[in-house]
Amino acid sequence: MAVITVKDKNSVVIPASVMRKARIKVGDRLAAQVEHGKITLTPKSPLQEGIEQGLDDIKGGRVYGPYASASAAKKAFDERTRALKRRERAVS
Repeated sequence: MAVITVKDKNSVVIPASVMRKARIKVGDRLAAQVEHGKITLTPKSPLQEGIEQGLDDIKGGRVYGPYASASAAKKAFDERTRALKRRERAVS
């Protein structure tokens, strides 16, 4: 069992042996969860994060559509993109 010390600013260092066993690399993101006084760190893939964000957007009503066709969806996307670019130019 590896023992970890909490450092200044609440930082911890995961031992290299633990990272190898868990297949965690520098730059990977971990989800931290506390249950019954135990902390669990779980690797999060960018795909998982994107799916979770998309589901949160749907629950929050931040969605577009439905569209009658792919071309209608592309047209709406292009219009929103143009509007965003105009806003960015206005701000800068």
